[in-house]
Amino acid sequence: MLDHRHKTPPVNVLRDRNKYTCGDINGHNIVITCLPLHNIGTLNAAIVVDQLTYSFPNIKVALLVGIGGGIPRAPKPTDPTKDIHLGDVVVGWTSPEAEAVVKWDQGKRLPGGKFQIISRLSPPDRALGNVLSDLYVAHIDGEINFVKHLERCEVSRFPRPDPSEDTLYEADYHHPEGSNDCKSCDSNRKVDRPQRAKRDFEIHFGTIATGDTVMRDALLRDKVRDDCYSAICVEMEAAGVLNRQNCLVIRGISDYADSHKNDCWKPYAAATAASFARVFLYTMDPGVIDEIPDGVTTKSAPDITIQLSQNAILLPDIFTGDLIKIGQLVLNPLVPNLNNYIPSDDIINELRIIEPEPTPTYSRLINLEHDKFSIAKFLNLSSGNRKPNLLEVTAEELRYRTFQNATEALQKICTSQKAKDWIADLALGGKSFYFVFGLLYLQNAQFKRAVSFQSNCQPYSTAPLDRNTQLPLHLRAQLSNSAHASGIFGIELMKAKGRWFKRTGNPSWDDKVHWRWPSQLYKGGGVDDKEFVLELEHVGDIAELEGLLSTQNELPDPDDE
Repeated sequence: MLDHRHKTPPVNVLRDRNKYTCGDINGHNIVITCLPLHNIGTLNAAIVVDQLTYSFPNIKVALLVGIGGGIPRAPKPTDPTKDIHLGDVVVGWTSPEAEAVVKWDQGKRLPGGKFQIISRLSPPDRALGNVLSDLYVAHIDGEINFVKHLERCEVSRFPRPDPSEDTLYEADYHHPEGSNDCKSCDSNRKVDRPQRAKRDFEIHFGTIATGDTVMRDALLRDKVRDDCYSAICVEMEAAGVLNRQNCLVIRGISDYADSHKNDCWKPYAAATAASFARVFLYTMDPGVIDEIPDGVTTKSAPDITIQLSQNAILLPDIFTGDLIKIGQLVLNPLVPNLNNYIPSDDIINELRIIEPEPTPTYSRLINLEHDKFSIAKFLNLSSGNRKPNLLEVTAEELRYRTFQNATEALQKICTSQKAKDWIADLALGGKSFYFVFGLLYLQNAQFKRAVSFQSNCQPYSTAPLDRNTQLPLHLRAQLSNSAHASGIFGIELMKAKGRWFKRTGNPSWDDKVHWRWPSQLYKGGGVDDKEFVLELEHVGDIAELEGLLSTQNELPDPDDE
């Protein structure tokens, strides 16, 4: 699809594992990359884009090109060119009534069954919309020959299947189990649709529904359409790209997101999407790029919110980055820097760590009321009636760092004999510990002096407050010589407890919660004939952890460690 191939510049392979193809189309410099084989979904897309923008920070526009599942329109159009068929191209674009891309699996189900979308993704830049308008008009006037661009693809690798393979079945009719094709499907359950006069694929503009679930359920597909602005396509990666880049989502329809889906149309659908992307770049003058802001999207919302998982806990203090490490094992989740085990750097460096999108953070006043257990909780405070605040914090970004797979990360860390000994000692004593697999932190945070002080305020903190600065002493000592720092205000963790069992077979790893190793690796305690099982479990929701905090009167001062 490139006009010319360019030599790919070297990248930092320790920071960027993507493989790139570079070239140009119509004077636009192009960088092409794709997800690793069998890696799909929002998270994997976000990793690819983060690495891409690290190596190519001057990218202005991203085109997310690939395949998707088509959603038949309702009611059924009488014009066959308006209906969604296999091989067609769907482009996510906004309208006065709808958004370009929505998350179909994040929202609220209201009384009466109405679905309320709560997640908003950044729309493409207006300049891209102007190009789409020009392209659409030219297409209607017959001035664009998509087939000419499609023919650049090797026909033997991207053939167009026979139209008889484009069959839509009734939503409540499921594909027979064990059958690889639809030859045994009931022809009476086919949806009767008017045939198109030409074999060319059509272009559709509308809402694309994105989620982290492979959809093979026609009834759910139709419900997503009804819930999400009459969406015409479902896919799985857009949410990982849109909030990082000025992005246009282009999908070739390879199936109808039902149980009848197969791989027959995938190559051709990928080719039609790529040919549309090429036509789009030929419609867009290279000078348009200069009008578009930098590709990395920044939000200007006045309030900061963050979606915490059920494994997250807001800490009773803001800790500097050297006090809490991702991957460490701790006895007390509220004092994660005390009596802990920190794995060696060489083990941590081998683990795959992801950093989802940074969120812009603005100046905030942290409330230290006695009924607010954490000064870190300022991120979740509403703008309602509050008592005078004490501490002001500004930060450039809000970041979230986590292992891609907590269980595999813990398994790797526990290859260390020191880690085994530390865990086994706890197991013999019947004690549990926590595994820190995620960090929530403020990047380049600045902690300022207080604007007021209430003598009756008794904040819960792991360290006393100094009335002159209103900063916890350990923070004041570490931040006094630095205008900016990274402050950790929350962690994601899992609870782990070891148990000894009689040996029943070969040690093995269960990819859910269990990890086994021969007890001979830990000498002593009379357990040589047993097997050790390390069990991981979710610690519960935030309310449960806040209750845990309220039951403890005092926590040790980190300075006493």
